[in-house]
Amino acid sequence: KSFFYLTHDFMVWKHMLEKIHLPLPPISPPFQHTPARDYHLERALICVSLLEKNWITEPCVRFTYTLETLGNKILEVALFPGGKYLVTSMADVKDYQYHLGIFYTDEVSAKQNNLLAKITLPSQAYHLHARFMHYQGEQHLMVFYI
Repeated sequence: KSFFYLTHDFMVWKHMLEKIHLPLPPISPPFQHTPARDYHLERALICVSLLEKNWITEPCVRFTYTLETLGNKILEVALFPGGKYLVTSMADVKDYQYHLGIFYTDEVSAKQNNLLAKITLPSQAYHLHARFMHYQGEQHLMVFYI
């Protein structure tokens, strides 16, 4: 309830906008055009404050992630928004075959591989881009490459 009052106070927003020198996140649709009302402001305020905190925090957090590629070498990597899935352009050791692989980046057990899907390509995939998009009315993982 206190967060509700906090996000509906004009002075809080004015103070936040004066402090932050970064681009603001995308703003949700206006309240009159959507059934969900109150949580949009709360979500935007949390996003802006976390962005500012992450931007000014020193040093940056670094982490290492190991991919089990089973004899393939990784040529290019793209991360889906949210960081839960990773798409890779891979080649076998002698560059005879090229593959596109999707990995699950959350922790999995030691007995389980984090490779979700792997398809063979006729040539190497360049300039990988990964997005969540609507296709035929459903949300899907979309991978674009040249």
